[in-house]
Amino acid sequence: MSDSGPATPALIALGSNIAPERNLSRAVALLRQNYHLTVRAVSRVYESLPVSASGGVAEGQPPFLNAALLVECDGYYGPLALKFHVLRFIELLLGRARSADRFAPRPIDLDLALFGDCMLSSPHLTLPDPDILTRAHVALPLAEVAPDWRHPLTGQTLAAIAAGDHSLMDAFEDALRDHIDKDDNGLFPAAALGLDGDEWADIDTRKCDTAFRGAELADQPQADPYFAERPDSRPGSWSPFFHKPRNPYNPGEAVCLSLIPI
Repeated sequence: MSDSGPATPALIALGSNIAPERNLSRAVALLRQNYHLTVRAVSRVYESLPVSASGGVAEGQPPFLNAALLVECDGYYGPLALKFHVLRFIELLLGRARSADRFAPRPIDLDLALFGDCMLSSPHLTLPDPDILTRAHVALPLAEVAPDWRHPLTGQTLAAIAAGDHSLMDAFEDALRDHIDKDDNGLFPAAALGLDGDEWADIDTRKCDTAFRGAELADQPQADPYFAERPDSRPGSWSPFFHKPRNPYNPGEAVCLSLIPI
């Protein structure tokens, strides 16, 4: 490991339902070869059913195999660079071809779930990954490699989350919404850009501000508006709340297959 900067721990979630045993092993091997990363722990493999766009089980797809890695970054990569320069590149090497169908079968899926205590809300990456609180196949492997790691927004340990303790789910939503509203979180609301003056008269800065914060405006008031000050606001398709399940996961949705090493 080089001396690029202070080391940062990170958690990576892995999944595959196309030749999964081979592709999970290959992904771990490629991450071990990265000079700026040290793999500290590898979870056992868990099996989970594929999810459809409606939130149910995707018919006609094989089950997923999932795992997690605890890695240490030497400071060379920030969270966005780790995701796009490392994880996406490995996905490409292993044959992942992204399409409009977010729920299609895939040879490999590598998601950055946690990066130190970083909290980030952007159209490209949300940290911590909201799936930690809503998907068993994410929470259970992560808790195995880092049980005492505390969720930056809820304060719960991953072990407590994996055990099905969702008592702080509402607090998580409130904290994430508050984080999205801040000017220093990686987003830049229109108000912070200084779009004023005659040359900007045709720009709806309020609409820009709403969009940057992950929302869109509906034609009528919403029962649960995205922003309290805008009754007509709702989550945009780029918001971490857009596909949020109504109910927390059941830990039994992912089954440990301890005999499969990666």
